[in-house]
Amino acid sequence: MKQSIFQMKGTPKILKIDFEVNNSFDFKKIKSLKIDLDLSHITKINKEGNSALVEVDIVIFPKEKKSPFTCKTKAVAQFVWGEGTPQEMVEKLLKTNAPALILSFVRPIISQITTYSGQPPFIIPLLDLSNS
Repeated sequence: MKQSIFQMKGTPKILKIDFEVNNSFDFKKIKSLKIDLDLSHITKINKEGNSALVEVDIVIFPKEKKSPFTCKTKAVAQFVWGEGTPQEMVEKLLKTNAPALILSFVRPIISQITTYSGQPPFIIPLLDLSNS
């Protein structure tokens, strides 16, 4: 198996988490919960040489009475790629793979926060970001 030319350097960093429980939400009255997730906010891509910092805003359940909670998270990670990688490939990797990798880091954190808030664990589903 060959190592990818695109790598995350180190561990992503959580820059901000804003989490608020909706105490009037009743799980007993809900048969299924439609997930409202916005990962469309790639706020920054700072490239320098063969490296980039990618900062992503993740919004789960914007404030509404019909949601069990609202959560806004900002995370950043550094990515590196091999010398000679075509620019169009780098752009695609930074806009699809980088946010997906950051989201994979944030997923268990959100699950733990919801569990510790007394709710069922919320697990962010796997997302196809290729058409984003």
